[in-house]
Amino acid sequence: MNLMALKVVSVVVRVVIGTHVI
Repeated sequence: MNLMALKVVSVVVRVVIGTHVI
């Protein structure tokens, strides 16, 4: 996987988790 793709995935995961937590 590319570093950019990994960064995008990590950001999306953080947003999803944050949305579910909040």
